Amino acid sequence: MSINPLVELTTSGQSIWYDGIERGLITSGELKRLIDEDELRGVTSNPTIFEKAIDSSDHHSDQLREQAERQNSASEIYEALVVRDIQMAADLLAPVFEKTDGADGFVSLARYISDLTTPIYYIVGPPAMVDALRNVLNDAGVNTDNIRTEEFTG
Repeated sequence: MSINPLVELTTSGQSIWYDGIERGLITSGELKRLIDEDELRGVTSNPTIFEKAIDSSDHHSDQLREQAERQNSASEIYEALVVRDIQMAADLLAPVFEKTDGADGFVSLARYISDLTTPIYYIVGPPAMVDALRNVLNDAGVNTDNIRTEEFTG
């Protein structure tokens, strides 16, 4: 029997993440299978991925109807759908979080920010990366007071 190359990557110290989230992946058991058999360590997403997932299936229909009956705004409906999907995926990844002592087992959600100058940015990483990202943010008009950093090596 051949060794699963994804498991082999994990044993060599790499963390495999799935770029995308959709409710059908979660409810079908496929995400759990990826975690259990392929050593999947996390899931990433963003508003575009969620929009495609919501538009391309009927997995959200009941929740959409429920939210609409409550007369929630479009942003409230979107947030309710996203939070439920992220929570379900995070529940499946909880054993990974425990197994890796918190190094993996996350669901990340990228957000688009229309005004880059207002948020507080946290940059953690090797010194060269931290410096490069600090320069990018400064060039984009972000005030130095809004940038927090932590450098590490190794």
